[in-house]
Amino acid sequence: MLINGALVAALVLTAGGTWWYLRPAQASTPADGESVRSATAGVTTVTTTIAAQGNIASGAVTDVSFGTAGTVATVDVAVGTVVEAGALLGTLDPATAAAAVTAAEADVTAATSAVTAAGLQVTSATENLTEAQAALAAGTTSTSATASASGSGAGSATGSASGSASGSASQVTSARAQVTTAKASLTKAQAELAAAKTALTDAQAATGLTTLLAPVAGTVTAVGSSVGDTVSAGTTGSASTGSSTGASGATGATTGATDAAATGGSSFVTISSTTSLQVAASFDEADAAQLVVGQRAEVSFPAVEGATATATVTAIDPVGTATSSVVTFGATITLDAAPAGVRLGQTASVTVTTAEAVDVVAVPSQAVVVDPTPTTDATTGAQTVTGTVTLLAADGTQTEQAVTVGVQGDSMTEILTGLAAGDTVVVSVDTSVGTTETTTETEGFGGTPPSGGFPGGTGGVPQMGGTR
Repeated sequence: MLINGALVAALVLTAGGTWWYLRPAQASTPADGESVRSATAGVTTVTTTIAAQGNIASGAVTDVSFGTAGTVATVDVAVGTVVEAGALLGTLDPATAAAAVTAAEADVTAATSAVTAAGLQVTSATENLTEAQAALAAGTTSTSATASASGSGAGSATGSASGSASGSASQVTSARAQVTTAKASLTKAQAELAAAKTALTDAQAATGLTTLLAPVAGTVTAVGSSVGDTVSAGTTGSASTGSSTGASGATGATTGATDAAATGGSSFVTISSTTSLQVAASFDEADAAQLVVGQRAEVSFPAVEGATATATVTAIDPVGTATSSVVTFGATITLDAAPAGVRLGQTASVTVTTAEAVDVVAVPSQAVVVDPTPTTDATTGAQTVTGTVTLLAADGTQTEQAVTVGVQGDSMTEILTGLAAGDTVVVSVDTSVGTTETTTETEGFGGTPPSGGFPGGTGGVPQMGGTR
């Protein structure tokens, strides 16, 4: 029992000593010093840009409609169809147009007969007027002769002649009224005949409007009718994003000359140009304040790897849109050319260059401390932006230098005065953080051993000095 007890005690002491010997210990040693980052002023191009996202849209959208009413016989395109100018879009049932021509011809015949009848009425009324005027003249002569006679029968003869003359005068008045009425009827009949002839001409022309051809090349983005639908006579027009322009002129005999949207009609198909593309982008109000029509832009397309395009700002919304207290302004960015693989509706990233200085002395923007308050010239009102940089001499000496600032770019700042190309400036001074090395420190059992000690004093486990 004594031997077993001693062995257990020895094992416990051994385990405790081993733990003490191998326990980890932490040690920190800070490293002091500074690291100066510098840059050399050079001649380069400094640009300031703003960015936004939008979607690709066609720069020219044309609504195409039949120039006459009728029933749709065929629809020869579908959404997504790429068409060339002059391509067949659809047709109307020609029977409707033919029936309209027949009806118009009948109207012309009826109007012609009405004009003939009205002409005869004018002739008859004119003849009646002539006769009444002759009777009036004859009655007036008879009255004069009777008035010169004498005797007891003179009074009776005079009364008879006067009555006859009065009757002839009323007949003349009535005849004149009949002539006026007949001539008015003739004028009306002639106007109706002219209208009927115009309607016939239109009906005859409409027979050529039953075939609808594409006035422009592009992609069909909407089809508004199906076979069997009844359509009214519409017009064809085009609109451009940002600024609406009505189409003028006609293509063959298939198109009108007014923007369909302006007349409230619905188009048969809508054709969007894929060669004239635009981006409708929204800029926050701070960036929008820097936008000007005519500024250059770069456009990339996240969905089409490697596709980029140059563009121009062509329109800016005069009124902002507030969404959740955030105000944005829309702008139209027109691409100079359509990149391959880009489709309508795709996302586009726009970067607009709002300021640029070419071949100027510049340093990294981090090196310049810009005065937030520009200096204003009392005479001209021109504003000058100033700031400071820290010059770094070859021997490490640092000197503060006042500068005049030009274009403040995204990464570089133009220096108008105060620096020359080749000058070295301090970009930043970095203070290195003290490094801490962590090791495992082993401590031996030198000096006083743990309580109970090991047999043999310092024997058994050798004593080792601490290592850091």
